[in-house]
Amino acid sequence: MKTIKNVLKLLAFFVVVISILLLADYVAKRFYLSGFWHTLLATLGLAPFALAYLWLDTRQLLASNRLRPGQKGRVVGVRVVASLITAAGVFLALGNNLGIYPSFPYAGSLVLIAGVMFLAFAGNA
Repeated sequence: MKTIKNVLKLLAFFVVVISILLLADYVAKRFYLSGFWHTLLATLGLAPFALAYLWLDTRQLLASNRLRPGQKGRVVGVRVVASLITAAGVFLALGNNLGIYPSFPYAGSLVLIAGVMFLAFAGNA
């Protein structure tokens, strides 16, 4: 049941992310924005949502009585590591799209997906 709930939360997260990306794409096309501004708009739209989701979910988990006494620090540590992996994926994606620090194609997307999956499935430790 816990895994199904995590999968549904992850699915809802991706639905909101896709909606934000489509909105950023619409605004970029409507106002003839360049690739730099399009990427920046999408990133600025996603960052507050992702941080709010992480903060609220961690707060809810820590408030619940499902964790053993010594497990709270581990949960916070795992979530911090997952957040850093996700942030690294965002910076890799921005670097590839903007040409600031290019790496191999889809590096940012792969690291971003790995960070979100790690957060969703290992975040409850």
